[in-house]
Amino acid sequence: MIRSDAAPEVVPSAPPLSCRPVMRVLLATDGSSRAGAASRFLQRLELLPRTAIQVLTVLDHYSDRMPEEAREGMAAAALRMVDDAAGQVSRPGVQVTHQLRIGSPAHQIIEAAAEFEADLVLIGAHGHSRLHDLFMGSTALNVARHCPLPVLVGREVRDDLRQVVLAVDQSEHARQALDFASGIPLPAGARITLVNVVPSPSLLPVTGVDPVPDYAEILLAVRKDARDKGEELLQSAGARLEQDGRTVRLELRGGDPAVEILKLVEELKADLVIAGARGLSPIQALLLGSVADRLLHHAPCSVALVR
Repeated sequence: MIRSDAAPEVVPSAPPLSCRPVMRVLLATDGSSRAGAASRFLQRLELLPRTAIQVLTVLDHYSDRMPEEAREGMAAAALRMVDDAAGQVSRPGVQVTHQLRIGSPAHQIIEAAAEFEADLVLIGAHGHSRLHDLFMGSTALNVARHCPLPVLVGREVRDDLRQVVLAVDQSEHARQALDFASGIPLPAGARITLVNVVPSPSLLPVTGVDPVPDYAEILLAVRKDARDKGEELLQSAGARLEQDGRTVRLELRGGDPAVEILKLVEELKADLVIAGARGLSPIQALLLGSVADRLLHHAPCSVALVR
């Protein structure tokens, strides 16, 4: 029997490690096929020994007002499901635990990730219930938007994780995304394509309200400066990843950032796109919709948002 006010149950499926894990991953699952895609994504990573994985499921319709038999049946089924999911991601040298929590799924996932001190939160793109499966799934969307840790929304791997797209700009979140890309244990031979997108002239910020002489020339000059800075940023980020042993390709594009990143993902048949959760321009995000949100909704592959 599990009470709604009881402490979350954590069940280890491997002996505790003698020292701090090299990486902590929280895998949230509800037993759905989409959650299975997140689990299969995790299985493709070349996790180092002393990695710790905690597999979490949340009961959101559980109440002490329910008959005791129904509550016990729900809890037992959830524990079987999460135990099975833990077994699927288990491997030698990796510590795997599983946990059952009760409450709002997004809130419980974010809280559990903080308690676990997770380096990465992994969740499927859709939930189990069609009523809560609005476009990409409300739980995944809420976790990706509000969790202060890196969140990877997992979709089915199409090409063995051989192609990864990393979007970079001058923002602090993009710098953190670069650190994340450097450390995530991708399969050997995976290639990271770094992309910087210079916004079209009409999207570039212009100060002042009075008409400006030679406005077109000014926009072209601003665009050239942005391209030069983009080239410099790509070269610096690429050198950093190459020093870490990554295979790197550089791509400078112009246009709408989200559109161009999605185009590149399709061209490469990429299995993962990594981006900062927030870019440089809140004004552009307000007008066009945030790049991060658009990647979450429209990318055909897994999306990692880093902050």
